[in-house]
Amino acid sequence: PTSYYASGAFAAMISHLVTGQSLQDAVRLSMGLLARYPGHEETTTMLRRAVELAAAGPATPVTVESLGGGWIAEEALAIAVYAALARTEFWKDHTPIESALLLSVNHSGDSDSTGAICGNLLGARHGDGLLPQQWLEQIEGRAQIAMLADDFAAAVCPGEQRPS
Repeated sequence: PTSYYASGAFAAMISHLVTGQSLQDAVRLSMGLLARYPGHEETTTMLRRAVELAAAGPATPVTVESLGGGWIAEEALAIAVYAALARTEFWKDHTPIESALLLSVNHSGDSDSTGAICGNLLGARHGDGLLPQQWLEQIEGRAQIAMLADDFAAAVCPGEQRPS
């Protein structure tokens, strides 16, 4: 059940983010939804730890690992949320978005999963406009992905103006 709750919380966060909520509010609202269901405690506890760690001070890869390895759903979600929320001084020559993504993958656990989850959260909130051009140029099939995303957004929110 914990994997279902972590997946549901992630989906709720994405929903809140695409409607304009901040990441902090999306996490808080999703934890509120989780609290309605019996058995939510593992996921809620991990999310609460991630939020508390992010507020406690600058993030490092060592702090990420205190949340686990990301091999199970609630740990992967917590690591991604932590990386997206935390202020890091580890990569001083990078933007906050770049630093969050780097933080989400620089640990000894399931870094491709935690990076993907963090990227989805940040992408739902900010789009790809804050990513470095050299990162965007390396995405295989980027034009097709952008077209599919635009088509999906137009189907979900018809009539909304989209940046070109």
